[in-house]
Amino acid sequence: DDHGLAAVRHALCQCTGLQMLSISRSHLSDTGLVLLRDILNGCAECLQVLETTGDRGHGIGDDGVALVRPAVSRCTRLTTLNVSWCQLTGRSTPLIEGVLLGNSAMLTEIDLHKNRLGDGGLVLLLSGLIACTGLAHLNLSHTGLTAESAQTLCDIVTHCSRLMCVNLAWNALGDCGLSCLEYALCSLRLCQLNLCGCLLSNQSCTTLGNVLYTQKAYLTELLLSDNAIADEGLSAIRVPLSSCTSMVTFGMGGCDLTPASLPVLCDVLRHWTKLQC
Repeated sequence: DDHGLAAVRHALCQCTGLQMLSISRSHLSDTGLVLLRDILNGCAECLQVLETTGDRGHGIGDDGVALVRPAVSRCTRLTTLNVSWCQLTGRSTPLIEGVLLGNSAMLTEIDLHKNRLGDGGLVLLLSGLIACTGLAHLNLSHTGLTAESAQTLCDIVTHCSRLMCVNLAWNALGDCGLSCLEYALCSLRLCQLNLCGCLLSNQSCTTLGNVLYTQKAYLTELLLSDNAIADEGLSAIRVPLSSCTSMVTFGMGGCDLTPASLPVLCDVLRHWTKLQC
């Protein structure tokens, strides 16, 4: 909180070579955000990892972002930017875009989950995101995206060809949205793909199968929980799933499976000798 940050402010301001700053799950008022701005001003030139995450019901919000904007804009060596759970909306996209553009040559990880960006907010971030051509991790879960964002996501994935971990969970992409993303996803070398709660049905399984085939040498984590894939969908992706022999983590809970899918699951698991979760 404000008091805790005030207690360490002077010491942190002296750490001009600070490379990582994490202010996680903090309940900062405007007073605390001014303190954070002072700290960022002191370490902006060396800072590489910036995490200012909130938690349920708390986050710095758009007004908070405006307060720290001058200091954050001075950070030009960031490799990781995490502003999840900050209750941001499209109003904050100009600042985020500026940070992305200012650090485009360095950024490898961006986490924006649990912010109300929406389709329009993602469009406003497009130029900043596609500039980060070295990006490896992108988390856009719970950001209010729909199938209307599919083309924007395609543009991002196409330009960020080094992406290895993509999290689009709990966005209403639907079958149409995933279908639009198929070619872009197939062009990557994905280690982790999270599509939980994306309103997918068994109609998405042709797309999923094609993505899995192209990623079979790389994919170690696949999360598909809370989609209406059902027995028919699982049967459709049985062979491509089995081909992903490096799978370590797999999630398919809440996908309307019945005992009829057990033989299919057993056959798939037989190929996954590295599976842990």
